[in-house]
Amino acid sequence: MDVSSLRGRWHSAARAANRPLPDLLSHYTSGIALHGILSSNHLLGGNYAFVNDRTEFLYSQNLLHAVLDRAAVQHFDPGADALIKTTKQLFHDSPPDLYIVCFCEASDLLSQWRGYARGTSRYCIEFKWQSLKPIAKFSGSNPVIHGPTPVIYDVDNQEQILTELIEEHLAALAREPEDSRPQFAARYADCLYDCVLPMLARFKDSVFAEEREWRYILVQEHRQILDDITFMAADGIMKPFRVMLEGLHERLPIDAIVIGDSPRTRQAEESARLMLERFGYSAPVKRSAVPLVV
Repeated sequence: MDVSSLRGRWHSAARAANRPLPDLLSHYTSGIALHGILSSNHLLGGNYAFVNDRTEFLYSQNLLHAVLDRAAVQHFDPGADALIKTTKQLFHDSPPDLYIVCFCEASDLLSQWRGYARGTSRYCIEFKWQSLKPIAKFSGSNPVIHGPTPVIYDVDNQEQILTELIEEHLAALAREPEDSRPQFAARYADCLYDCVLPMLARFKDSVFAEEREWRYILVQEHRQILDDITFMAADGIMKPFRVMLEGLHERLPIDAIVIGDSPRTRQAEESARLMLERFGYSAPVKRSAVPLVV
């Protein structure tokens, strides 16, 4: 299998679903972000390296390095050694340049209210995902948007996927002339890097399994596109975002908005109604059934 075939196979695998999709997917957010979504009719994807929970990013990175180390012990030839070392170096020199939009199957999860929407404005937008689509136009080269694709929580499954991916690249390199393998290693390492990226964004620790999360994942080539990126202040840093999703029609396919419990739930509810009316939406607004200590 050549580099092109490897990329095609694993990019297809990155889109694969291992559980059925519900009719609605829920996106938890803040009041400021809700305003941005309704006023622009777009959903932004956040850079994966800047996820709210940094341990998620480190979890997938550590898992990858553990599987690469295991492969290094099992393969002794110079070509395999060069491929594994070059792949590690790529991840060290080029942090994953992915953008993700996250959804859950449930629209009223306590963990999500606590983790993804802060302060006195907690909202959950229920989307008819079948009427969401990746934006049609990017400047520069053409990045790929995978999704919706389910997050994988089982560590054995995660390790199996990474092992198979790495072994396929090592096997493809082994089919090259023996004396040329070290020279071909960089080419296959670059391919492995590109194939691994969307998979890493699907991996989370099993403690988060109740979220039953789905993601849209934007993959691009090594930071080639910069002019589509915007920045927002969050948690004391400027986080990069890109516009990723829009509706099939003029408006986003919003089915309902759920208001999270807060000291100002009544005002938050009225604010949501006014925003929906102001920007041409007719979705209902309802209150969360989950009491939340704030």
